[in-house]
Amino acid sequence: MHNFTTNRLQRSRKKAKKQSSSLKKLAFAVIAFLILQYIYFGFFVKPAVDSENIAVITVERGESIKQIAKELKKENVINSKFLFKNYLRFTGKAKNIQAGVFRIPLPQNIKSTTYLLSTYIPVEDKVTIPEGYKISQIDATLADKGIIEAGEFINCVQTCPLEHDLLQYIPNQSTRNLEGFLYPDTYFVSTVDFDPASLIIKMMDNFESKLPADWQQKAQALPESDLYSIINMASIIEREVLSDQDKKMVSGLLWKRYSTPGWVIGADATLLYTKSDNVITYQDLQADDPYNTRKLPGLPPTPISNPGVSSIEAALNPIDSEYWFYLTTLDTGKVIYAVTNDEHNINKNKYLR
Repeated sequence: MHNFTTNRLQRSRKKAKKQSSSLKKLAFAVIAFLILQYIYFGFFVKPAVDSENIAVITVERGESIKQIAKELKKENVINSKFLFKNYLRFTGKAKNIQAGVFRIPLPQNIKSTTYLLSTYIPVEDKVTIPEGYKISQIDATLADKGIIEAGEFINCVQTCPLEHDLLQYIPNQSTRNLEGFLYPDTYFVSTVDFDPASLIIKMMDNFESKLPADWQQKAQALPESDLYSIINMASIIEREVLSDQDKKMVSGLLWKRYSTPGWVIGADATLLYTKSDNVITYQDLQADDPYNTRKLPGLPPTPISNPGVSSIEAALNPIDSEYWFYLTTLDTGKVIYAVTNDEHNINKNKYLR
């Protein structure tokens, strides 16, 4: 009995030893495979210098190595996210990765990719222009990124030679103002030889592509059918309310005020257009400022912002209603409507104090 137990125990030990040996061999094989992959993809794949096959990679400020590796793998710049991440960790080069937009010729290896993202000056930068921005705010955004000197974009809007179909809709070419026609979006611009005029044309092209194809047909039902007036109204709507439904409701209300004798548009946003402190004073309300639609009838002389497509759609598709007044709550941005001035005053006391 003792010998049987001993033999059984010995066989179990031999089996466990054999399994352990097999696992060690497997682990060694896996490690060897990874090392070979690391060496091959990291160093022996010859990087391209001048290739027509280009990957555009955007590295955001504060973006994690995991996110960068995912983007690089998605664009076929690297073959292994795992190897790329570990290469950066082992070499300590993760801290050298720059933010920006990189145009990377393919193929690359891990070492060359790290070099490109660490030492090259990005040839492009991503510029996001939010809906409702004014030209002055676009100028400030570009200046803050160090792409232009302050005022350079504004000056180009007014004076640079431009050719575009949209210019036929812009009045007063001698004092050209493109406010409203520079579509807000994300653009990639050169940081090496930036040309403001090229961005202006790109934004106007984008505007033209977003303009509803049937805008002229819909414009016939509006108090004003010219594109400049429609974009002017859209720019006010953009600055006044947030939701698509409210934009169409407020559009109907403002067009009704505009076309009714004795009424003014009465939008605070037009007064704020020329203000830098975003504050309206009693003196502002009394001034004969052409942007004071609280006092003077009609639309302001120019659009007051660059509206998104939902505001343009709202200007073209106003909803008729019984309302003549509205306000936007300070906390949630909800729009409260009223039929009479008395009702509107009650709403002001309730929601704005």
